[in-house]
Amino acid sequence: MKERDIFDYWFEGVDGFLDHASAEAVGEFTRSCAEACGASYSRGVFERAFAGGRSLRAALDELTRLFADFSYSMPPEGKDADGAFEVRYARCGCDLVNARGVRSPRLCECSGISLKINLESIYGPGTVSVALKESVLKGDGRCRLVVSFSDGTEPPRRGN
Repeated sequence: MKERDIFDYWFEGVDGFLDHASAEAVGEFTRSCAEACGASYSRGVFERAFAGGRSLRAALDELTRLFADFSYSMPPEGKDADGAFEVRYARCGCDLVNARGVRSPRLCECSGISLKINLESIYGPGTVSVALKESVLKGDGRCRLVVSFSDGTEPPRRGN
């Protein structure tokens, strides 16, 4: 049996907080976690995937290549579906879940916020909405998020 260390106990406390805190407190916590997580790794991957003015579809193809468990679906070219598309993860990619055993489904809010922050680093603040539809920690077989842009279509590329 593995000896428990301070982090095991600490993250058990995180689970307890997530399970019992108000929605507002959990939202503040998960936003802070999402910002830190994105800054540590994923935001840079997203920015590289969109580099050189790649289209949304080409960048999502690149993200599929870069993240082993990442996939997406969107309407075929020329078909209107309010500019929305799905992002799916075959398994939970959160290090807090995988390395430390945080199990509260409320932590999954972080995934949606993280995806929103990463896409807004490309398209600008307030341009993206993300809704978490399925979650591994909620008992679903995968994580599934629906992404839409504020005006219903892919916004123009900024900068680069």
